Amino acid sequence: MMREDSFSQPLFVKALVISGILHLALFVWIAFGGKLRMGTEGMTVIPVTLVSGPVGGPPPQKVKSEAAPPSSEKGEAKEAKREPDRMKKPDKSKSKAKSKEEEKKIRSAIEKIKREAESERLSSQSDGVSGVVGPYGGGLTGTIASFYLQEIWDAIRRNWSMPKVGVDVPKDARVSFLVKLSPSGQIISVNMLKASGYELFDNSALVAIKKAAPFSAPPSMLVDTLRKEGIEVRFFAEESSR
Repeated sequence: MMREDSFSQPLFVKALVISGILHLALFVWIAFGGKLRMGTEGMTVIPVTLVSGPVGGPPPQKVKSEAAPPSSEKGEAKEAKREPDRMKKPDKSKSKAKSKEEEKKIRSAIEKIKREAESERLSSQSDGVSGVVGPYGGGLTGTIASFYLQEIWDAIRRNWSMPKVGVDVPKDARVSFLVKLSPSGQIISVNMLKASGYELFDNSALVAIKKAAPFSAPPSMLVDTLRKEGIEVRFFAEESSR
């Protein structure tokens, strides 16, 4: 019994060592995919991917990359749509309405300037220029009114026998009358607004007005003003020296 145990013990050890070497070689061979080979240029190792799982099972599925949540994509799409809205051009209808309002203001300002200029022109007639103007220097403006008032003055001027300036009356003598006319051009009333202080001069002006009447019928747009407010007729002695 002693001999058999001693004889079989080395064989058993040898078998164990050989088995271990074979298993190690097999493991290395499996680990490198059975493609480990030696050559004169050295050892070439081809990397393989180890896949865990049961042997003979279905091949592993590829893992898809995580996609962004749908909500974030929709949010980005909404933001992209909002951007063009912010860059929209201003409402043209509002700009047009604003421009019309500004144009109306400009026209109103121009008309005001024209009226003021006309008023200054009429008031400047008091500086030695005889003529007919609207009531108290204003109230009748415009082309039609200007032509009609000039027509009245021409008729009065033709009938005015002015005294000799410097002999009968001084150069600074001046008189004005308020004359109201009917729709047919007849004189309704004549009132002196400002006397010159020289009766000869004042009477010559009054006679000229009465001789020139009746005047031509005024335009319809002037009828009410001529009847209710009348016109101012001015006479200046210094006009004769020009």
